[in-house]
Amino acid sequence: MPTEPGVAPWNDTARSYPGQPALHELVHGQAAHTPAAVAVVTEREQLSYAELVRRADQLADLLVSRGVGPESRVGVCLHRGGDLVVALLGVLTAGAAYVPLDPEHPARRIALLVADAGLDTVVTDPGLPALAEAGRSIATVPVGGGTPGRPARAPRVTVDAEHPAYVIYTSGSTGRPKGVVIPHRAIVNRVRWGLDAHPLGPDDRVLQKTPYGFDVSVPEIFGTLAAGARLVMARPGGHRDPAYLIDTIRRYGITAVHFVPSMLRAFLAEVRDTGARLPTLRRIVCSGEELTGDLVTEADELIGCELLNLYGPTEAAVEVTGSCCRAGEPVSIGHAVANTRTHILDERGDAAEVGELCLAGVQLARGYLGRPGLTAERFVPDPFGPPGTRLYRTGDLARRLPDGAVDYLGRIDHQVKIRGHRVELGEIDAALRTVPGVRAAATAVHAGQLVGYVVAGAVPGVRVFRAHLAERLPGHMVPSAFVAVPALPVGPSGKLDRAALPAPDGHRLADGERVDPRTDDERRLAGIWAEVLGAGPVGVHDTFVELGGDSLAATRVCSRLRHLWGRSLSPADVLTATVADLVGAGRAAASTGAATGATVPPGAPDVDADRPATGALSAAQHRIWFADQLDPGSTTYTITESYRLRGPVDVDALRAALADTVRRHPALRTTFPSRRGVPYAEIGPDARVPVEVRTVAGLTEARAAVDRLAAVPFALAEGPLLRVTLLRLAPEEHVLAATVHHVVADDWSMDVLWRDLCQAYARRRRGDTAAVDPLPPAPLPATDPADLDYWRRHLAGAPPTLDLPTDLPRPARLRQSGATVRFGLSAETTAAVRTLARATGSTPFMVLLAAFTVLIGQLAGRDDLVVGTFAANRDTEAAENGIGMFANTLALRVPCPPEAAFTDLLLRVRDVALAGYRHQGFPFDRLVTALRPKRDLGHNPLVQVAFQTLGDLTGRLRLPGVTAEPFRHGQGGSPFDLLLTVRGEGTRLTGCLQYHDDLFTADRAASFAAGFSGILAAAVRRPEEAVGRLARQWVVGTGAENAGAAAGNLGAAAR
Repeated sequence: MPTEPGVAPWNDTARSYPGQPALHELVHGQAAHTPAAVAVVTEREQLSYAELVRRADQLADLLVSRGVGPESRVGVCLHRGGDLVVALLGVLTAGAAYVPLDPEHPARRIALLVADAGLDTVVTDPGLPALAEAGRSIATVPVGGGTPGRPARAPRVTVDAEHPAYVIYTSGSTGRPKGVVIPHRAIVNRVRWGLDAHPLGPDDRVLQKTPYGFDVSVPEIFGTLAAGARLVMARPGGHRDPAYLIDTIRRYGITAVHFVPSMLRAFLAEVRDTGARLPTLRRIVCSGEELTGDLVTEADELIGCELLNLYGPTEAAVEVTGSCCRAGEPVSIGHAVANTRTHILDERGDAAEVGELCLAGVQLARGYLGRPGLTAERFVPDPFGPPGTRLYRTGDLARRLPDGAVDYLGRIDHQVKIRGHRVELGEIDAALRTVPGVRAAATAVHAGQLVGYVVAGAVPGVRVFRAHLAERLPGHMVPSAFVAVPALPVGPSGKLDRAALPAPDGHRLADGERVDPRTDDERRLAGIWAEVLGAGPVGVHDTFVELGGDSLAATRVCSRLRHLWGRSLSPADVLTATVADLVGAGRAAASTGAATGATVPPGAPDVDADRPATGALSAAQHRIWFADQLDPGSTTYTITESYRLRGPVDVDALRAALADTVRRHPALRTTFPSRRGVPYAEIGPDARVPVEVRTVAGLTEARAAVDRLAAVPFALAEGPLLRVTLLRLAPEEHVLAATVHHVVADDWSMDVLWRDLCQAYARRRRGDTAAVDPLPPAPLPATDPADLDYWRRHLAGAPPTLDLPTDLPRPARLRQSGATVRFGLSAETTAAVRTLARATGSTPFMVLLAAFTVLIGQLAGRDDLVVGTFAANRDTEAAENGIGMFANTLALRVPCPPEAAFTDLLLRVRDVALAGYRHQGFPFDRLVTALRPKRDLGHNPLVQVAFQTLGDLTGRLRLPGVTAEPFRHGQGGSPFDLLLTVRGEGTRLTGCLQYHDDLFTADRAASFAAGFSGILAAAVRRPEEAVGRLARQWVVGTGAENAGAAAGNLGAAAR
């Protein structure tokens, strides 16, 4: 049995630091030495050390005048920014402990923390609604509003080393979060050790991105300020966006940054994908999750800076061990920090080679607030230390390495890490048991996802679970899947056996017991759904939208059903229906001799007559052709897609495959000459589209080359209207780029183009040179006379134009080009969008459109809005597999009163969108002609703002032996004042806001994108809140002046 003496070599960590300052006194001392130096930087302001301390002292004086002092607790509820640092320092200067109340958390959870901590004072922004459900008399103190004129010196307060500095809440196994009370003694030791072992200086710039409810934020903030370095505050929510972080590190010259390993992985992927260089970054600190060797190697390859791996629970002042990692070497959590000790003990408390990691020393917490029993259970007498000292049992499994370092092996209990947050599964279990009808519940982790298991008589719907838990738990604690089980499995001891809980069926939400298809029609339809959605087994009572379906997937189902059943359906019919519903509706229609959905009765006139006869243009094509005549040389309607390829590319096979694809699709052989000013479509028997091969020096040159390709206009009368270029970076590294004119293609067409090109390439590589049969032109769907009647009613009385506040006077003729702002939404917000969509029977598109509607309504000061979107308009297999300009614009009229709850608005958007899908076949340009709105060249008719979602480009290009990833993509411009496109990109959504720089400055457009990001993030967290209130933080008056500074998810903006 190995011995574990109190002062083993690895525990000989005694270090004497001068004096016993409190945490805030470290900052005050530094401010006295460098008062003029910059302390805090945000996107809107910067504070010198003197200004920071002056404002904090004023706040402290106000708090002291209200009775705050040592042993008091003061809540802080603010978004990340300069005011947050002032508030934390001010509370400490008043002698109190601060209690983080993250405004991004549900109001009910914040109310629970307020009650548990016994708070009667909270420093907050009066505009934040987070304290709405606190349910008790809370005195709110603004950071700046109540302090001008107060003394600019610290109040005379004596703070002892044992007084609490902060109380941070962690997940609790009983269902109740527990507050960890950290004294100044503990956290000051952690800060001093950090600066001693890994110094910072006045030339350092540290990125503050950790949420302040996570204890890593404490040394991130106060360690930086104690060293006289510069603290750069990330935007609220910015810590979730790798693209934003890269941009911020470059812009501010960041030298040190902290990551939880899962976020480091996402960050490094973005660095690799973009080729970013970060020469100023000299240190990355990791903690919060297990750091793996592959991440260390990748960080070394891509950045090459110092990488620290730190470990520690909240109960031991952030971190108590650390190591410096090197590529190719084993990763451990290292040795104990100054004045702390590590012990590895078995169940009897004896030293062991492998056992529970226990901690001792000055960094231990006082205990859990108001939980003496739990404190006594986790903080036990230290048998290796002086009398009266304690040992904290971490619940972590570890082993001692030969050099004395600690190797972390995982958890002993049921605590897990989800996205860097420590989560007690028991807390989720307890919340699940409060759902009406649930008799027993448990939670487990499968494939990195939380799964909730319930035992219930009548199993509630998934949306009930999500809505119920979202009111009680932070987003990272809401399971992503739910499974109904007849009983929870138990082991021999009668205790719950979490390992025996079944994996979720197909990793999808399970809403009660699945009923398998019973008839041939049900089996066929369920098979089509499974094929289109890529889902597991489909039950007859599963709804399409809850299985993850959206309007594009529904369109594919419609085309298959038309071929299978000979009946036409709209995507709206599919989205809201179950398998049983659709089959039942089909039988009812067949029994009456009617068709389900919108079809043209025999003999009825085709009011659109838009299916082009030989040589005729569709209405949409005519509009695009006319715009080209009006603005010769414009690239507004040029679609660009490019992919970075790794692996050998057979150029000859690629050229042959492109020729096969052009021969297959008549649209790619079509040109648009005119006779006496009247255009007509001419399909050539052949069209030579060469693959131009160029050599470029690197990714930067490749990006520029793709941009140049997109800037070359097409000649519609001459063609070809497709160009393909292969850029060679290295023998087995290329960028494949295609540009095509919108008059012959849409986004769906691009998917078909790459699919067919890849299939032809594979065939050519196999030596198959057989000629490809051309497809016949795919006609547009016929229209129903009822469609025009619907749109007339829908738009009757709608405002003719939507005039947003502009920076520049609107020109008499608006150029159909402009600029773009690109940004990213965090993986957390993306997941929350999908969760809310499922909970409300909507699609992610509808959630995103609702958030965009809120932004536009608040900017324009209107609650009656017409917003454009686009329908695929492909209801046959020929159209589904064809290339052409099929997409149609839908003018969706949405009421958006500011007092409406976001969920109510979402349901209204859902209804309007579904109705639009049912009548999507009537061409927008024919509708304009029929309604005859007042026309001018300064406005797009009927619709001035538009929104669309597009599919993930990842996986669209699949060449054998080659890996492909999206490189650059987009469209040259748009006819709308604003067009927001949101596209899937792995685990997150990205946005591209196209705007007219004739109307808006780049800063204004960036604020619009930021406003959308912020409103969306707030709405998916608090969907029951009024939309006017949700938008208040992001839109001021009609200008969105403060949106850019507050947006948490906005990425880099580019003109």
